[in-house]
Amino acid sequence: MSALKEEKWVLRNIGKKCCKFTYPEKRNGETITMRGTLKDRVALLTKSITGITDFWDVIDLIEFEWEGETKIAVRFGYYRREADGQLRWGSQTTLTEDMDILEVLFRKAAKEKAWFKKLLTEALSNC
Repeated sequence: MSALKEEKWVLRNIGKKCCKFTYPEKRNGETITMRGTLKDRVALLTKSITGITDFWDVIDLIEFEWEGETKIAVRFGYYRREADGQLRWGSQTTLTEDMDILEVLFRKAAKEKAWFKKLLTEALSNC
């Protein structure tokens, strides 16, 4: 499959309910589960660090409904090319945070780590 067709496949779930988070904590004896709608996604075809396989790295914008409120979160994940050539979701555990929390995290990292500040500065200067 061409990279363009693969990218369309990776982006196919935009606008759909597609993510589910189940927490180990229980409320009133029931497991807590949140479902989200994939509002937007950016995808980038990359090689693994070892060069053994391909990945589609993704950054997702997800909308959750939780206890009558809409929550917007960003998730970082990836699809991995398996030995059979198929792409499969590889992010069993992801960083999914409210955008306000990510802003605080990125600011903290940029203040404390020169390499992270350089990454953000260079990325933004090329926009």
